[in-house]
Amino acid sequence: MLQSASRYNNALIILHWLTFILIVLSYASIEGREFFERGTEMRDNAKYMHFVVGLSILLTTFARITFRLTTQVPASLSNSPKWITKASKFGHFLIYVFLLVMPILGWLIISAEGKSMDIFGMTVPLLIGEDPELAKSLEEIHETIGTFGYALLGGHILMALYHQYVLKQQLFNRMKINRS
Repeated sequence: MLQSASRYNNALIILHWLTFILIVLSYASIEGREFFERGTEMRDNAKYMHFVVGLSILLTTFARITFRLTTQVPASLSNSPKWITKASKFGHFLIYVFLLVMPILGWLIISAEGKSMDIFGMTVPLLIGEDPELAKSLEEIHETIGTFGYALLGGHILMALYHQYVLKQQLFNRMKINRS
């Protein structure tokens, strides 16, 4: 990872906020499905949207990782205690793992259920053969990690606010789009 920039480049900033929007849509679609009766078209549409958004998160995350590894990023904030810097790096690592694992688990669930999905006119290939018991197990894991995701992402937001407003590190300046 290249370091030394004073702020993130525009592509990383846009991908960060796109990821945020997609995560909100992902949680909203899967939580919102509960408002609809099982077996209804609206409930199926909410689950379909959750899957489409999940795959979008996966693609966006691959783009983020590519940009992160090939462009300069700001160095860790120098006036942070070492433990905060280490915790921040570990937290970001967990977020990237979360952003990769959750969509892959979702895709594996769909595959194990033996369901074919069409997105934008293309059929998404199944990753594994049909196995209803495995699908149930994977779904439990997916839901558990999803619940952990609330804490993980909430912690990320709280720490950003802590750096900005308590430690007064002007963290948000590193995430502003450069319009010049």
